[in-house]
Amino acid sequence: MSITLNPEVATRLQQAAQKEGMSPEIYLNDLLQNVLPPLSSSESQDNGAKPKTLAEVFAGRTGGIQGGGVAWSEGVGEAFSEGVCLKYGAADKDSRE
Repeated sequence: MSITLNPEVATRLQQAAQKEGMSPEIYLNDLLQNVLPPLSSSESQDNGAKPKTLAEVFAGRTGGIQGGGVAWSEGVGEAFSEGVCLKYGAADKDSRE
């Protein structure tokens, strides 16, 4: 794809990209990534199948996802309670009940 810009916009793009230490193409690509709506899930999937994971949902977007399969949300209540007890001096789990 090629896009023709008027001279003023081209100059402004060049200056803004230079200020960020990027080429105009990369700078414009980053701008458009943040402005344009994402592809619908049917357009972003080759076979039309629904995404199975969050990584598939966010595939192709700027940024990254790191999880490693750790279930971070498991045991949150217990961990929070233990943290509160440690912070405020409760002797053990049984003293909270």
